[in-house]
Amino acid sequence: MRTVLTTALLSSFLISGCSHQVADNKGIAVDLYPVTYALDLSLEKSTELSVEREWNQFYRTHKQEMLLKSVELKYYSKQGKSVADRWQQELKRAGAADVALVNASGISREYDVSVEVHSYRVVTPVCEYDQVDQYGSQNLGCALESARWQSMVHPENVLIKAKGE
Repeated sequence: MRTVLTTALLSSFLISGCSHQVADNKGIAVDLYPVTYALDLSLEKSTELSVEREWNQFYRTHKQEMLLKSVELKYYSKQGKSVADRWQQELKRAGAADVALVNASGISREYDVSVEVHSYRVVTPVCEYDQVDQYGSQNLGCALESARWQSMVHPENVLIKAKGE
């Protein structure tokens, strides 16, 4: 009995003595910056062709954000409402997730219609490479966590919301 106990203790010491202690994965510091892309147009000062050209250029440039993020179409006049309705239908046909049509008449007389796309930019730290002689001393999860945060479609959903929001 004593030999079995001694053998068990000795083997457990030998096994644990050979195990490599690896540092735990640590979280990374991530910064989220709100970004708004906007286009404001005055229909009186421009032709219908130039308005469509401006819209098409804005749509091509920000198509990814417009289809995945929240979009606000604001109109300030009757002509602006018809243009905003047309843009809203175009975005819905393309599969936009969240398009809001907002009546902002009386707020501004400078523009007739405007489009705003609300997004977030993720900034993660630069990760250092592991070195052979110092394995386990750096943050092992840095590259993985950075890639995970960069690939999120809605990183703002991870933020802890304050009570009442």
